[in-house]
Amino acid sequence: MYGNLLLLERENGPSVRAERLAFGETSGRNEAWLRDTLLDHPDLLPIDDIDSSFSPLILLCKELTTPAGRIDLTFINSSGLLTLVECKLWRNPQARREVVAQVLDYARAISHWSYSDLQRQVGIASKRHGNVPYEAVRAKCPGVAEHDFVDSVARSMRSGRFLLLIAGDGIREDVGAIAELINRNAALGFSFGLVEIALYGLDDGSLVVQPRTLARTQLIERTVVVVRDSNAAVNISEPDQNDDLTLDASSIPDNNALGESPKQAAYRQWWLPVINSPLDDPDQGPQNYIGKIT
Repeated sequence: MYGNLLLLERENGPSVRAERLAFGETSGRNEAWLRDTLLDHPDLLPIDDIDSSFSPLILLCKELTTPAGRIDLTFINSSGLLTLVECKLWRNPQARREVVAQVLDYARAISHWSYSDLQRQVGIASKRHGNVPYEAVRAKCPGVAEHDFVDSVARSMRSGRFLLLIAGDGIREDVGAIAELINRNAALGFSFGLVEIALYGLDDGSLVVQPRTLARTQLIERTVVVVRDSNAAVNISEPDQNDDLTLDASSIPDNNALGESPKQAAYRQWWLPVINSPLDDPDQGPQNYIGKIT
């Protein structure tokens, strides 16, 4: 646990002790207050400590509506990478598990969006018209080309390249269980962070906010392996985060290289359309070709 803060070497007076406040017990300081505070001061989020590729944060909107629910805060940067922030009071273990599942659902929902979907929903949430995401970025980074930005955003959404942040208070004791839940449910190439927002009160009524990075994950990389027989495995691909996890005929060695019989070759060719068929569920891994038949 962290102790109270002590402000030393003040120019206009003696040192001052700042005492830790219990989050949610002070009038008005609830989840909505935390959301609006982070909206007005996004620099409180320690993005560089979690994944600097999502920095700097540029606000898109609050309460972005998705098929999985409303996201408290949505940010973007000039590279087209989205940061989704969920603010939560951590009063019981059930709430902790639910908010982790919720933020994962947000990411899955947005990974199915086109850029037009994002533009439409951001416009509704912000009550603005036009290409709102691009206009927000251009105001901060005038040199960004619109077509490049649109393509980058669409690509990052399609590959699930998001930064998912949960901001709250009192979440320290359950970090291990939350990290395990994230690893079990990771189907997209996202980064994840837990941010504790600690509040300290001064005698004059002033408030000190101390953000702390409690946990973070690295980008999840996936490898597709096709097993040919019990003694060998053929590594078909090690896809980039933007690659489609599919196989084609050129990816599998010909029957001479594999030493297949005509029957085995016919079996392999029959499975190729199945292997290449699209999957509706983003959590479902690619189908594997088992190349041994007697």
